[in-house]
Amino acid sequence: MNIKQEIDNLEKQLGSIERRLIAVRRATGGGGESNTASNVGTAGVGPFNSKVGVDLQFRKINAASDKVIVALDAPNKEVDIDVDPSKIDIGDLGDVNPAAPNDNDVLTWDDGTSKWAPVAGGGAGGAENPWAHRRSGRCYTTWDFYTAAIFAITRNWLYAYPFIVPVAQTFDRILVAVSTAQVNGVCRIGIYGDSGVYPSSLILDSGEIDCSGVPGYKSVVIDEELSAGLYWLVINHDGDANVTFRAMDYNITYPMSWFAILGKADNNWVTPPHTHWKVAEVYGALPNPFTGGAAMQNAENLVAIHLRKA
Repeated sequence: MNIKQEIDNLEKQLGSIERRLIAVRRATGGGGESNTASNVGTAGVGPFNSKVGVDLQFRKINAASDKVIVALDAPNKEVDIDVDPSKIDIGDLGDVNPAAPNDNDVLTWDDGTSKWAPVAGGGAGGAENPWAHRRSGRCYTTWDFYTAAIFAITRNWLYAYPFIVPVAQTFDRILVAVSTAQVNGVCRIGIYGDSGVYPSSLILDSGEIDCSGVPGYKSVVIDEELSAGLYWLVINHDGDANVTFRAMDYNITYPMSWFAILGKADNNWVTPPHTHWKVAEVYGALPNPFTGGAAMQNAENLVAIHLRKA
């Protein structure tokens, strides 16, 4: 063998050694492309756990309860997640009254129990409740059958009249009509919630309304959504008997005693039913809650306080 052949053999051996060294570096991470993995996003839990050597390790997806189903769909390379409705108990919904509803009932929030409860009427478009459909832009009061009576309410007394909301509605005005104005006369009107057919927490105070100047409607812009239930429209004023308000004549409305939710003390036909509450209250910001100790009234006109449906 000559010198040239010996050199060629050495070059071949060195090339083979170099190729083996490169393979070793790649296998041990000493060379080639270095890859990492991470969870991205602003919230949630990611599937990547850690990297151990060249092994990328990922977390498994697990169902925390039998309400959730996790299954591997190998042919489609998917992990399928579903809900088993048979495992969901209505009793788990702690803010829903479990009482069985009737046809056309709707779930309505009850502040007293802090639960959603089924309420009759209003379902299926309110077909069972003739007052469910109020027209937008129209004004509504305790009841909408009254003559153009007037009533000079006593100053420093708080009057409360019932107002039923059959289904959730929003109102954009509260208003009262002054029949006879008085210099420096002012009033406040507002809305209270109900507790046991008695006014409870204050919902809205109109602020002071000027009852002087030209008689007519005194309107205050509001934005009040009321859920279905019983409410109380109230008025208190600071003036004398010279200021009067448009009112509902209790003699005319007496035949409609079905609306007198306070009822009568007996079954005497000649005794008018009780229609509203009245209690002494020095004029000022409406009290919260409503003043206790009010007396039921049955033989005086009712001031026509209106709410306008938005």
